[in-house]
Formats: sequence, C-alpha cells, structure tokens
Amino acid sequence: MAWRDYLPTWGKPETMDEMRARLESDYDEYMRALIQPQYRQGEMRKGITGTEQQPTPGQLVTDGYSGVQAIAARAIANRVSDLTFRVQERMRVEDGTTKWEDNDEHTLLEPLFSPNQLLSMRQLLKLTSYWLTQSGEAYWLTVTNGARKVVELWPMSPRNVEKIAGTDSPVEAFIFHGEAGETRYDLEEVIWISDPDPADPFQGVGVVGPQAREFDAGTFAADTVRQHFKYDAVPKTYLQAGAEAQAPDAETRKLFNADWRNRYSKRGGTDIGLPSFIPTGFTLGEITGSSNIDEIRGYQEYQRDLLLMANGVPRSILGDVVDANRAAADTNRLVFDRHTVSPQAGLICDALTHQLAMPQFGRDTRVRFEDFVSADDDLRLREEAQDLALKVRSINQVLEDRGGDPVDWGEKPVGSFADTPYDGEEKDPPPNPFAGFDSGGDGDDEPDDGAEETIDDAEGESESEDAARAFSIGRVSSRIAANFEPDRSWSRMLLADSEHIPKMVQALRRTFAGQKALTLDALAKHPEQIRAALEGEYSRADFVDELFGNEDFRRLFDVLVTPIRESVFTSSANNVLLGLEHKPVLPFDAAAILTMREEGANLVTMVNEKTKRDLRKTLADAIAAGDSQEEQASRVRKVFNTASRSRARTIARTEVGHAISSGQLAGYAEASDVVIGLQWNTARDERVRDTHLMDGVQVRPLGALFTLLDGEKAEVPRVAEGGGRLSAHNGINCRCFETPIT
Repeated sequence: MAWRDYLPTWGKPETMDEMRARLESDYDEYMRALIQPQYRQGEMRKGITGTEQQPTPGQLVTDGYSGVQAIAARAIANRVSDLTFRVQERMRVEDGTTKWEDNDEHTLLEPLFSPNQLLSMRQLLKLTSYWLTQSGEAYWLTVTNGARKVVELWPMSPRNVEKIAGTDSPVEAFIFHGEAGETRYDLEEVIWISDPDPADPFQGVGVVGPQAREFDAGTFAADTVRQHFKYDAVPKTYLQAGAEAQAPDAETRKLFNADWRNRYSKRGGTDIGLPSFIPTGFTLGEITGSSNIDEIRGYQEYQRDLLLMANGVPRSILGDVVDANRAAADTNRLVFDRHTVSPQAGLICDALTHQLAMPQFGRDTRVRFEDFVSADDDLRLREEAQDLALKVRSINQVLEDRGGDPVDWGEKPVGSFADTPYDGEEKDPPPNPFAGFDSGGDGDDEPDDGAEETIDDAEGESESEDAARAFSIGRVSSRIAANFEPDRSWSRMLLADSEHIPKMVQALRRTFAGQKALTLDALAKHPEQIRAALEGEYSRADFVDELFGNEDFRRLFDVLVTPIRESVFTSSANNVLLGLEHKPVLPFDAAAILTMREEGANLVTMVNEKTKRDLRKTLADAIAAGDSQEEQASRVRKVFNTASRSRARTIARTEVGHAISSGQLAGYAEASDVVIGLQWNTARDERVRDTHLMDGVQVRPLGALFTLLDGEKAEVPRVAEGGGRLSAHNGINCRCFETPIT
C-alpha cells in the first residue's frame, strides 16, 4: 500500500513558490535547533552561592527553601513545634544546695502559651525552627503593657531584619523593613535567637549556607530533569523505512501526522488503545530518551543524602523506611531528638532565658522545654535481658520498671535446676538473729552475757514455740530472703518514690492553689476587719482564721491528697506480701481509712499553722507599708507560691515515705508466720543524719520498737510509736528503710 492509498484525501502537487516557502520554513526550524535551549541559562543556573560567608537571609528563607532541604526543615520544625515550654525557678534546699523546679503558675507562661491573637505557640515555634534551620537566625518582637510586662510575642522574618552596629556594641539595635517603611527597635524589644557563625559570632549560620554548593547542585539536577521533560521534543515513536518503503512528499506527511494526532492524542484521540495501521515498508519503533536521566537520578540520591545528613534528619523520620527493624527506627528517633532537635531547642530556650526571663524576673528564673528525648529503649532492653539472665533482677522488678503489676511467680529465678545444684544434705537452721538482744524497750543494743539462743519477743514464747519458729526459719526459701536484701530493698524504695512523689507534689500544689483562692476571696470580703485587727490587738486577734477555715482546706486535702496516700499504703503492703510469696489480699478496711484521714487532718493542722504565721507577718508588713488591697493580695500570692514550690516537694517526700513504711509494716504483720523481725537500714551516704547512724546495727523482733540515737522510739523509719509521724528532725526527708528478718 502506498502513502496515497493510506490517507483519506490528497493534496495537489507542490508548485515552485510553495516549495521555496517550505524550504525557508525548514531552514528556520533547522537554525532554531542550533540555538542553545532556554533551560540551560537564566536564573536556574545562577544558584545561591556567592562570595559572602553565606547567602543573604532573603535567599535562604525563600530561594533556599525547596526540594530536599524543605523536607528536612519541615521535619525539624514539626518536631520542635510539639515541644512544651516550662518556666523554672532556682530553689535553695535544706543542705545548702540549689535546684531548679517547675513553676506551673508563672506569669511568663501566658505569652509563651498564647503569643498573640493570630498565632499559637506551635505556629510560632514552627516558624522559628524554619528560620533557624535555613538562616541560623530568628527574631521575636516583644509587646509590653504599661507595667513593662510582656503580653505578646510576634515573629519577624530574618529577611526583613537588619542588625545595626553601635560604637560600644557589635549589635545596638534592629531595623525592620516592612511595607510601611523602616522601623527601629532597641535590643530589649527584640528576642534574637541565633546559631552563631564561627567566622562572625554576631551573624547566624544555618544549614543551607555552609552547604550552598551541595544545595545548588541538587537543585540544578532537579531542575535539569524538570526542564528536560518540559521541553522534551523527542517523539516517543518513529517509523523506520524498509526496502519496499516509498518516501512521502511533504503534503502527504503533513496529512499523515494530522491523522495520527487525531487518532492517538492523549487528550482526545479516537483510537486510543487500538492497534495502528503502518504504511507498507515501514516498521514502528519506540524512543526511550531517558538514559541520561537515569544517570542524574543516582546523583540526585547522593545530593539528597548529603543534605539530609547536614540537617541531621534520618530518612526513617521522613517515612522512608530503610531498615524495617524496630530497634533501628527507635535509634534513629533517639538520634534525631538528641543531636538535631535538642541543640536547636537549647538555642531557643537560652535566648528566652537571657533576653526575656532574666531581665524581668532575675537570674533565678529560666525557660526550658519539657523533657522530650526518649530513653535508649534498645539499650534498656539489652540490660534488662542481661540482668534477668544473671539473676540480678527478678521478673517482678522488670514488671515494676515497666509500670505493670507483679505476678505470683515473678520472684522465682530465671534459669533451671542446674543453676542451683542440690547435694541431698540437710542444712542446719540459720542462727537466731535476735540472740543476745533485748526487746528494744530500753534501746540497749549490746548482747547479754550468757543469753540463751531464743527469741525474746514482746509477748514471750515457750521453748517448743521457739523451736517451731526456728524450724520455720530454716525452711524459708533463700529466694524470699534474697528479695529483701538491703540493696534490692533500697532500689524498690527509689522506684516507689519516683512513681508516687510526682503525683503527691502535683496534688499538694493543687491543694495550695485552692487554699490560695479561698484566702484571696476572703481577703477581698474582709479588708476592714483585717485592718482593724492589725491596728488594734494584733498579737491576740487571730484575724487570719477569718480568711480561710481549716474545714475548707481539709476538704481539699481529703479529696486530692488522701487517695494518693491510700494508694501508696496499699501497694506497699501488697508488694511486701508478694515478695514474701503471700497472696496480696491485705484488706484496707474502714478503720485503716479512718486512721489515715486522722493523720491527714494532723498534717493539715501543721501545714496551716506554718501558713498562718507567714500570712500574719505578710499582712502586717503590708498594712504598715500602706499597701492597697491589690498589693496585699500580691503579697498573699507570693506566700502561697513559695509554699507551692518549696514545701510541696518536702511534704510529698515525707508523706510518701511515711505511707510506704506504714504499708510495709502492715504487710509484715500479715505475714508474721514468715517475718520474725526487722532491721534498720540507711541510705549509706554522708547525708544520713547523726541520730539515724545505725545501718544494720539495730535488729528488733516484729512488734518491738527501734530506738534512735537521740532516744526517740520508732516502729520503722518515719513511723513513730503508735503509727504516727516521727518528730520533724527525725521524720522530714528521712531516707532510711527497714528489711525483714525471715
């Protein structure tokens, strides 16, 4: 079949004028083909590299924010925006040292949590992280009220901010270039967050600047691929002439092309998906035209990895799972938080501390983020497996570490019978630990000469009962005894403290906040009565009792604090029974609840007396100084804020310790068939008070009393005779503990 037979219509033969016009057109197309393609010149090949230390902030924030760099910067910004601010104050503790404690009611938290009416804290942090990653600098404008208190925070793009050098300072002010013109701001009006450039400490350096060449190379490669497909004129198919092919004239070829486009165009072809008819003597071939693109693709992956490494962003953080191993993913997340997000978060917090917190509230105030770097779970699991294999920890201890409940078999060793060979010989009963000691009534710890090897408890027992008890002692499992070795008991006590003390601190702070609200309300209602009392008989008129009643505070305490003390008591008792291989069925009956609430009432009275003393002095000073009612209220708030910060943790440690010791004592009493006595142990460091220096020295039968070195009697550490609290100098912050003799 010839070309003319294939086409539906035919044109007339070409004239000389038509041929001349066609040749001129073909020549123009030929010359245009020799011109350098548009995509090989212009802005795409310019890049952001220059002679400066790094490109301008405008280039970094706009031009530099694209491709792989945009993906990495967004991942960092998303993580930073998830962080939560904390305002901390430096507090002095009893031993003379200082520590930082969170203040959840600090006024600085208001602008940090709600920067302004348009942007949230997350949005502000996200912008700040973008700018730090790109240019190494970020700026916040502070807006203050009449009292110079910061009430709003506004972001300022680094591409619009210019630093002004002064004669006495490398940076004296800032100029903001906006649509309304230039605005000058003093240093104290702007929070300047900077990742300093080693070549110029007063200029920031981000990720893109030092990696400008790599960024440009990756951008050029991506644009080359884009432009290749944008201006690609190579057809996807071609017709190859065979021996029988007849070359078509120009008109025939034009008609054939038009017909082919109508049939197979992607946008409206009539024969899409159907086989094509090829003229006689021709074969249809396909042009791939992508071999050079495949080479560029490998280079793109290389540049991608360089930029991700420069940003410190593992590929798994972006959803590109290179290794399906869960441990590898956890490690990448740990590395990302610790080595990428944490340094940037530190720059933000330091800037806020030195430029916002300290100028307003002094050097004892700082801004930090809530801890966000997770533990090394892989290392923890490997340590856990090793401890179990070496029998350093039991199953129940592992369950406690994970926050789970203990199991009946959890104290049994992980191993086989071969780990502890049995030689078939009967073992002699262990020596009586109370031989030669009295019942503890007079505090005499010296052995009596010629004392018999019998247990001298408070009630007294017959020789046959002593023998039965000694036999029972000999049959107690060594596993049970190992559960209550001092080192292991100390570890359990630390774990219990770490679990319960934060809850107790939070409950006490809420209680103090409620008491503060009640007091301020009463203060607003009775200003004249207070002034009259102070101006009259101050020493005899307990006007503070009119501000808040014990019943209101006791009700708050009972609702918020007592349930925690009950939970600590019950869990401590049951943990003791589990360690002794007893079923944990210790009843927490109404009598026990009543006793605990009575102890809570006593604590309320003690706390209130201290608060009342502080309030009396504070209000007297306020009225003597002629303070207004609002200024008096401010002094009252300071009294309660101090109590909330400093006293809450001290009270929490003491109360949790008392509940733990009381619960353990109840558990020992329930298992009196196994536990025959108790031993006093200390934390074994230089902080142990002199009256408690009797680690492992005093051993008493169950039910007898310990005698502290100042003569005070104790059932166990922190618990006085009769179940109450020890005196303040023996009970507050006591870290001693008891271990059972089985």
